[in-house]
Amino acid sequence: FTVTFTSPVALSSTVYKLTVESSDHTDFYNIGQTGPGGGVVFYYSAAGFPCGPTLAALCRYLEASPSGWSGGADPSRPWAQTSLQSTRVTNGIDTATATAIGTGYKNTVLIINQGNSDSSTAAAPLAQSYRGGGLSDWYLPSYDELFALYTNRAIVGGFQLSPNYWPSSEHVNPANNGATALSFNTGTNQYNGKQNTNYVRPVRAF
Repeated sequence: FTVTFTSPVALSSTVYKLTVESSDHTDFYNIGQTGPGGGVVFYYSAAGFPCGPTLAALCRYLEASPSGWSGGADPSRPWAQTSLQSTRVTNGIDTATATAIGTGYKNTVLIINQGNSDSSTAAAPLAQSYRGGGLSDWYLPSYDELFALYTNRAIVGGFQLSPNYWPSSEHVNPANNGATALSFNTGTNQYNGKQNTNYVRPVRAF
C-alpha cells in the first residue's frame, strides 16, 4: 500500500518508522460475544440472510437472550393460547410454517396477530415481550434458528434439558396442527400439539 502525507508534507527520507493500527470494528462480532441486545451471538452468515417481519431486511447475525433472561430458568408456555390451539396460523396469504434462518420474526408476528397476544399463556408473545438492550425485535426462533442455537448451546448456556424448546415454525402438514419442538438434551425433534408446554428462549437477528 502507499501512504502519502499531505498536511504536513513528510518525505520518505525523513520517516523512520510507521505504525499501522486498526480501529475497533464494532460492526463485527464473533460467536460467543455479546450482541447489541445484550445477548450471546450464536450464528453468523457472511453472505447475510433475509430477516425482519417482512423479510425485507438483510441480517448477518443471530443473538440469543442470555441465561436468566426472564429472572430465572427459561420459562415454559403452550405454543398457542387455549382458544387457538386447534387453529392454523394464516393471514390469508402467509403462514407461520417457515423454518429457514431469518424467518422466525415473521412467524412470530403472524402468530401474535392471529390473537396469541398473552405472554402468560403463549410462547410467541413471551419471546416478543423480551426487551434486552432496550430493543423490541426479539422473537421466537424458527426451527432452523432454534437448531443453530442448539448447536452452540454450550456457548450460550442456561438451557433446560427436558422436555423441549419451541420454535415459531408451525408444522407444514395441516393435519398436524402443532410444531416440531427440539430437545436440547438429545438434539432430536418431536411433533407437539399447541397445547403442550415447552421452553422459550428469545432470539433476534441483526
